[in-house]
Amino acid sequence: MNSERNMGEQLISQLRTFQARRKFANSEFELRGLMPSDSDLCTRLDELFFNCSQALIELIEQNYSLSQRKKYLKAYLKSVERKSLDTEEAEFVAEVFFELAQIVDVDIKYLLNSWLYGNLMGSLIKFSSYFRKPELVIDTLRQPCSSCLAALETVVLARNTDVPDAVFLIVRCNACGGFNLVDHGPGIAEMRFINYTSVEQLEKSEYDAERAMRRLEQLKYFRK
Repeated sequence: MNSERNMGEQLISQLRTFQARRKFANSEFELRGLMPSDSDLCTRLDELFFNCSQALIELIEQNYSLSQRKKYLKAYLKSVERKSLDTEEAEFVAEVFFELAQIVDVDIKYLLNSWLYGNLMGSLIKFSSYFRKPELVIDTLRQPCSSCLAALETVVLARNTDVPDAVFLIVRCNACGGFNLVDHGPGIAEMRFINYTSVEQLEKSEYDAERAMRRLEQLKYFRK
């Protein structure tokens, strides 16, 4: 009983330390090599994580299960509208959620993947370098960025013939910020992006190659 109480006290102490930190201060963006986001957005995100960690503290004080902690994390994650954030902001938010989940010993990798990339891509993409283990690379797909010719690489870590050819990806080159259309094809069960980030996924049930290219041009025009 004492060991459980001590563990709970340690978790609460870590959560209070997490609470006290300004997670979206300008200095935190600068450490990531990013321009700070709008101050109102940063304030809202800091308040959301304060409230989420407070809810977790109360759960731990009442000895609620891990499944209850996960339920609360999922609810707070869903309260953040992914489409209102750009890619860097969304990845930042996901990493802070991951940090909080680690503190309370809850696995939300799939939830974070799905929130970041959509349900279909969420099961295929590794969320973060925090989970990296020695990787067996079985293939590397490459295409040049249409703006700067930097190599956009997709590292294939696992294949499965049952995985369908389901989506086009609109991606942003990390080198120049240019938008590109990527088509990985079928059979990729696990992959990792190199030198680019996913911006939008277009399901092939709704988009053929021509429509996907038109959508790409729209993004290029409206996000100049």
